[in-house]
Amino acid sequence: MSEVVLTLRQAPSQRLDVSDLSLPVLAALDATRIAALPLRLGNASVAAGELFQVTVSASREDALVVRDSCDRLDGLGAGTAGGRVEIFGDAGAFVAHGMSGGQVEVHGNCGAYAGTGMAAGRLHVHGSAGDFAGAALPGQGTGLQGGTLVVDGDVGARAADRMRRGLLLVAGSTGEHCAARMIAGTVSVLGRVGPGLGLGMRRGTVLVRELPDPLPATFSRTGVHSLNFLNLFRQNLSQAGYAAHGRDGQQVQRWVGDRAVGGLGEVLLWV
Repeated sequence: MSEVVLTLRQAPSQRLDVSDLSLPVLAALDATRIAALPLRLGNASVAAGELFQVTVSASREDALVVRDSCDRLDGLGAGTAGGRVEIFGDAGAFVAHGMSGGQVEVHGNCGAYAGTGMAAGRLHVHGSAGDFAGAALPGQGTGLQGGTLVVDGDVGARAADRMRRGLLLVAGSTGEHCAARMIAGTVSVLGRVGPGLGLGMRRGTVLVRELPDPLPATFSRTGVHSLNFLNLFRQNLSQAGYAAHGRDGQQVQRWVGDRAVGGLGEVLLWV
């Protein structure tokens, strides 16, 4: 087992795709071989060692630590299948793209498409995330496919668009069209929710503390319900350290939709 530390020497002049610097690849290499890996910067190929100081040391688990990161680094944590990835500073787009296990922590903000294609594991963004958090890439049918995506700040537009399963926890607010075209899974939002919540939603659950103004007219109110699964939901969140997303009691107001597409998704408002 090894811990790889990449320290950014200075912010690159253009956006840099670092998805090839994934933990499954780096864990098998020494510092010299990592420094020699080619990265694409604009129309040029640059060795990783020109952009990052690289150190490798023995560890109890495979780990990748990125220090002095910036928002021009795209694809950080992509392909993580186990172990731990920690990013100190901001991250660019596509953080944890295609993640299938392990843990990715961003100690800052991140760009668009955080957690897209994620199937398992946990991505925790300690700041805010851009548009399309947990959403499907253009031309793809599903976004978040499993695991847990946690955002301590806000998320942009179309979070959880085409989400298929898994859990998205947003401590802040969301942009417009959160959970649009959602297929399944659970979304919890503690802050305000932007307009267009759940448009095209097929199934899945969105838990909110306040409704957007307006909730789409194609959602039907079904009254106040006492739902047993909310007790289990709260217990699981508390054990995972996210108790703020649960509440004592199990009563919610419930809306079902999007009826325009025959959807049976639900928006639950805590009461």
